[in-house]
Amino acid sequence: MEEWDNALFLWIVLPLAAAGSFIGGVTYPGHSWRWGLAPWWLQHVYMFGLHGLGNIWPIAIVFWTLMLLPFVALAKLGSRVSGRRR
Repeated sequence: MEEWDNALFLWIVLPLAAAGSFIGGVTYPGHSWRWGLAPWWLQHVYMFGLHGLGNIWPIAIVFWTLMLLPFVALAKLGSRVSGRRR
């Protein structure tokens, strides 16, 4: 079972990761894109460590990239909000 097959992941973990990305961008606006990557890189390190590369890893990398774009956007938005407050 993949993590996105679990309702807990969709309803709890993803919103917390999104909030963390935004808060990271607000708190540390320099290089804010890294806060969008933070929730995702560890998941893939774990996946590749547990299951190996397997035969569908290129699809996983494409999916990973598409999934992290909204989180990077939230972190960028957070850095802009932070810039306006200062």
